[in-house]
Amino acid sequence: MESQKKSIQPANKTSASEEDKEEQCCANTSCEESEKQEPSSPKQGDFSDPVYKEIAVANGTINRMNRDQLCAKCAELKLDTRGVKDVLKKRLKSYYKRQNLMHSAAANGNIDVYFDYICVVDYEATCEENNPPDYLHEIIEFPMVLIDTHTLEIVSW
Repeated sequence: MESQKKSIQPANKTSASEEDKEEQCCANTSCEESEKQEPSSPKQGDFSDPVYKEIAVANGTINRMNRDQLCAKCAELKLDTRGVKDVLKKRLKSYYKRQNLMHSAAANGNIDVYFDYICVVDYEATCEENNPPDYLHEIIEFPMVLIDTHTLEIVSW
């Protein structure tokens, strides 16, 4: 048993000293090991824009909210307040992501919009529970929504 303890202890001391060395290296930004990083891949630059940091911070804040706080924030932003906690989280995250990306694109002048407005159409038709293959559907309603492409807001419905 004692021989086993002796063989275990040096291994622990070695791993501890390696951890100390890593901590010292990470604390000292001018060390050689930190300079030996691999060059960044081209895809890494896709998310280097500061707007993604803002989105991540907003997502973290949303994740820490309880349901009542989520409902209050949705109401403040005039978003739908119905749903379970996960639905409210997703709704808020989507809203902040869309807003941050839209403002970032506008600030950079990267808005490439071909149309001022788009019209979204939702066709609704008759149907039966067990439709036969030759059932003739009839369009009973086709509501439309007019969306401003610059603000992504509904203008008319």
